[in-house]
Amino acid sequence: RNRQNQNRAFGNVLLLRNTTKGYSEVLTVGVTRPMIDNWTASLAYTFSDGEDSNPGASSTSFSSWSNRLVLDPNDDVASRSNYIFRDRITGNMSIRHEFFDGAPTTFSAFYEGRSGRPFSYGFIGDANGDGATNDLFYIPKPGEAIFRGAGVLLPGTAANPVRVVNDPVVEAAFFNYINSVEYLRTRQGQNAERNAKVAPWLSQIDIRISQDLPMVFKVQPQIYLDISNFGNLINKKYGNIDEASFPYNVNVARFAGVQDGKYVYQFLAPPAGFTRKDVKGESRWAAQIGVKFSF
Repeated sequence: RNRQNQNRAFGNVLLLRNTTKGYSEVLTVGVTRPMIDNWTASLAYTFSDGEDSNPGASSTSFSSWSNRLVLDPNDDVASRSNYIFRDRITGNMSIRHEFFDGAPTTFSAFYEGRSGRPFSYGFIGDANGDGATNDLFYIPKPGEAIFRGAGVLLPGTAANPVRVVNDPVVEAAFFNYINSVEYLRTRQGQNAERNAKVAPWLSQIDIRISQDLPMVFKVQPQIYLDISNFGNLINKKYGNIDEASFPYNVNVARFAGVQDGKYVYQFLAPPAGFTRKDVKGESRWAAQIGVKFSF
C-alpha cells in the first residue's frame, strides 16, 4: 500500500488461495485410578505441535492478513501456530468421606499446567511498506543501525533531506535490552521468527466440595462449593495468565526509516512485554455455591 509506483486507484487488494503448508499433531498419555476405597485420581500429559501460514486470527480477510507477523506479506510461510500450547499437564483427584451416615462429602481438585502462548518480536510501525504494523523485528548487530530517541523530526526535501544523528545513549539502552533477552541476543544480524518464543508457564487449580443430603421421595439433593483458580485466592501472584497482547507480538522499537543503507530505530524504553489476560476474570479466582437434585 505504501510502496513506490503503486496503482493509486486501488486500496487493499487481497487474493486468497488455499495452502498446503502447515500441520498439527497431538499426543496424550495418562493414567487413571477408578473410585476404590473412596478415592480416585488421574494424571495426563499432552504434547502438541503445529504450524500454519496464517492463523485466521480475525473475522475478515484483511484483518486476518494484517494480524500475522511477516517479513514479506505475500510469502506463504508456515510457522508455529498461535494456538499451540506445547506441553500440558492435567491432574484430578477426588476423596469421599461420610461424616454423616448415608450422606457422603466429596473433596475434588483439578490441576492444569501448560506452556504459555507463542509470540513474536516485532517493529512498531510499518517497516516493509505494506500498510500494516505486523513486521517481524530485525535484530541489528552493533554498528548496523542508527538510533534516535524521542522528538519529532521536521520534514525535509528531496534536495535537503533530514539526517538523523546517531544517539549513543539510546544505542546503549537498546543493546542493554537486546543482551538481556537470550533469544534476541543470539539472533543479532537476523530477523525474529514468527511465534519463536512462548509466554510464561501457567498453573491453575480448581476445587469442589460437595455434600450429599438425605434422599427425599427418591430425590438426591446435593449442595456444592466451586472455587476456580484457587491458588489466586491464596496468593494474588498465583494463577495469572500473562501473554503478549493480540496479535501476540512484543514490539521492540519503532521503525523510523532508512538512512545510508541502515535502518533507523527509535527506542524510547524496553517494551512492557506481557499483559495480564483478565478481561473476563481469567486470572482471578471465582466461587459459586449451588444446589443439585438428582432424580
